[in-house]
Amino acid sequence: MIRILVIEDDTATRENLTVLLSVEGYDVAAAANGVEGVRLARQISPHLIICDVMMPNLDGWGVLSVIRQDPTLHEIPFIFLTADTVYDDVRRGMTAGADDYIFKPFTQEQLLKAIRTRLEKFTNLVEQAQAHNRRERDDLVNRLPDRLMMPLGMVIGYSNYLRQNANKLNAQQVAERASTIYKSGTELMRILQNYLFYIDLDDNREQVRDETHELPFCDISAAAELAGAKGRQDQRMADLDIMIQDAIVNIPEHYLLKIVEELLDNAFRYSRPGTRVICRGQLDEGKKMYCLTIQDMGSGMTPDQVNDLMAPIGLVPAKNSARRLSNLGLNIVKRIVQMHRGNLEITSMVGSGTKIDVRLQLAGRRE
Repeated sequence: MIRILVIEDDTATRENLTVLLSVEGYDVAAAANGVEGVRLARQISPHLIICDVMMPNLDGWGVLSVIRQDPTLHEIPFIFLTADTVYDDVRRGMTAGADDYIFKPFTQEQLLKAIRTRLEKFTNLVEQAQAHNRRERDDLVNRLPDRLMMPLGMVIGYSNYLRQNANKLNAQQVAERASTIYKSGTELMRILQNYLFYIDLDDNREQVRDETHELPFCDISAAAELAGAKGRQDQRMADLDIMIQDAIVNIPEHYLLKIVEELLDNAFRYSRPGTRVICRGQLDEGKKMYCLTIQDMGSGMTPDQVNDLMAPIGLVPAKNSARRLSNLGLNIVKRIVQMHRGNLEITSMVGSGTKIDVRLQLAGRRE
């Protein structure tokens, strides 16, 4: 059911809107002021917001500013209710990110038409995004054989060499080639696991997006434990600097661990042993979000390379195949973060390393 949030300080108008929209089949929540409206928006994640402009404490402009700056809410269609018909104020609202204006007094048909128009446009955008995701998924399937060829070739080539020269090699030579086979086989397994994980994310994304009341959560300390295990596994524990502030975040534990695993794998892959890799976690943005940071002191990237990593899989140029290995892992991280209404930022400089910030909702924020 479509959820609409009405933010209106006039009791009669608020009640009339609630009744009217409920009769039309919408699931309606109502708030008597801007502060309560923002709290409700974060709690129920509505499909559309109708908000009065002139309100005490936090007016419509303030509500709009909070909504558009919040990574969990910024795409929600926003309609202003106002008695002011001054053109400059209307232009100000549209520039600030409002989708439409309804001028008081308004008719029932004017209101419903504006709502239908905004919801239809929003639905079209969602459908376009879904079509894009399907194309991206198809492109991933087409690229998968190419990604498998190199490690598969190493497995076949070195195992065949061992088979043909078993009687000529000493124990050390056998161990070295067996190690190469093992690493290549492990890489094959990782690529296939990430591929299956990526497909599973597509299947579960809508279900996660629709969860509005009891969101899954986990203790961020699980990230610190995995970071230590990953450091030992990759023989980089001496390089790893871990400092994770305690918090409970709105994300299932297996998704949180996948984020840490993929980001640390990239950090270790593109930095030399003996250089520091930082893993930090702390409250951020006025304690509204939790920021998990993975930073390496490796080769770093150009702005174009960063853009390639942030681009969908199908848009990664073939010339940047050296970084394509990490592209699927990073796309998995992006998908997970977006599904749970967070955001991801990459900061990098050639020769100075790369820093990736993942911001997640704190548990209880929407309660």
